[in-house]
Order: sequence, then structure tokens, then C-alpha cells
Amino acid sequence: MNMTRPTPTDDSVARLRVAGDYAAIKALFANDGWLRARVAQGGYDGYLADMQIAWDVAAEQLLRQAETGEEPTAALDLMRYTLIWSGIHMAVNYFAPGLIARAVATGL
Repeated sequence: MNMTRPTPTDDSVARLRVAGDYAAIKALFANDGWLRARVAQGGYDGYLADMQIAWDVAAEQLLRQAETGEEPTAALDLMRYTLIWSGIHMAVNYFAPGLIARAVATGL
């Protein structure tokens, strides 16, 4: 997968999960490149579905970390995903869809 110019499909993140590539999933949400690519495909639904997979994987990792006594680094990922999710839902519920699409398209 090209991280500079993401080329998403509806099953991209699911395939990464099956492959056990948590680092690649996490990298998709490190900046707004994946968001822009998914929204350009037709809206937020695909991105939010990907976010749910990332959240689930991070939650599983956090549980493993707790069970093994490791440092709970996945908690930070969960917080990041939750903040992104909340921001999207706030924007969708409080701003006109055309305004959101324009902001994403122009990089605001």
C-alpha cells in the first residue's frame, strides 16, 4: 500500500487486520491522507468503517497489554481514534455537508 498517496478500497483496512498488520492500520490514521482518500470516494462512511476496525484492533491490543503487564500504549491509539471519530461526528451534525466537503477538498 502506498502511504504517500493512499489508494483505498472498501476492504483495505480489513485486509490489513486479517494480515495482523496493526502498524499499517495505525499509520493510516497518523495524518489526514487516508481521510481525504476515503472521503473522495464518496463520503465518510468508508472512513468511519475503517476507523471502527482500527478502534477494535487497538482495543484488542490494549487488552493483551493489560493481560501481559505491558505498558498500555494502545490506550493512546484508542484516545486518538475516539477524538477523530468525535470530530467527524460533530462536523457532520453541525455543519452543512457541502461546507465539510469543501474544507476537505481545500485542505482546511
